[in-house]
Amino acid sequence: MKRYWIITCITCLLWLPVSGWAQMLPDQASGPTLEVQPRFPEPGTTVQIELSDYAIASQVNRIEWYIDGQVDPTRTNERNIELEVSTVGATTNVEARLLLASGQPQVARTNITPSRVMLTVEPRTVAPSWYQGRALPSVGSQVRVVAIPQTGAGLPANAYSYTWRINESIANRGAVAGRFSETFTVPFGRGSIISVDVTDQTGSVVARRSVFVPSVEPKLHFYATNPLRGQQRLTLTDSTPLIGEELTIRAEPFHLGQITPDSDMMYEWEVNGQPVTNPSLDQQTITLQRGTGQGQFAVGFHVRNLNSLLQGADADFMVTF
Repeated sequence: MKRYWIITCITCLLWLPVSGWAQMLPDQASGPTLEVQPRFPEPGTTVQIELSDYAIASQVNRIEWYIDGQVDPTRTNERNIELEVSTVGATTNVEARLLLASGQPQVARTNITPSRVMLTVEPRTVAPSWYQGRALPSVGSQVRVVAIPQTGAGLPANAYSYTWRINESIANRGAVAGRFSETFTVPFGRGSIISVDVTDQTGSVVARRSVFVPSVEPKLHFYATNPLRGQQRLTLTDSTPLIGEELTIRAEPFHLGQITPDSDMMYEWEVNGQPVTNPSLDQQTITLQRGTGQGQFAVGFHVRNLNSLLQGADADFMVTF
């Protein structure tokens, strides 16, 4: 029994150093590789190609680069090169041929096929119909993103699978076939990074794209309306004079989430800080009447989606008479 214990200990002592050496020694069997950045270049762009040959670097006598089978003498013995890629779907073959001191050749190969993914961002927010700008996403609102892949294969968008991410959080728990559009709820912060990986039917990622989507705070602006001239385009100032006997104003939200059947909207007008009943069928419009003598009063408006408490805005202004 004692002899068996001694043999076991000796075996363990012999085994431990061997295991440690195996982890520290480089993998001599691995050959050189080419690393391309960016991994999924767009057509007409320049890529960086790096030769990775750490296991045999001290044994290399010469490096020659071949582009589509043709040697490029201007890149001899370079370990990093730049290359402009061609059009969508046009593959460029790149080889780095290494001649070792032993006379043994080594070859690293890669194929670069440019692709493009166009991302269309569609905020589900509102702005007045006459507004010449664009409604922007706001925290808590919905934004729809549509991917249009161009790989040169001539396939429709629904022929690919898509992995969507927002700020590195994966949607749908992974890739979904044919899901070339996705709707996200805008999270906290000044913006979000939305990205998509496009995978073909063989399971290979053929394109990747990301876009920064800024988010803003919903805002309110007040506009005078007239039965003959309609709604004015100039925002009312912080102190607005009431020239006639009455003034009809409309509160217009910007960048607030679109109202849907699921929305539970709250509209509230205030005069001098006190809620008032608005008889108008359009709760965003109210008519203010002139008081006696001279003075001023504060008018405020508050709108909020009670099903999405981050979606709301309020503002106020003074009326003088």
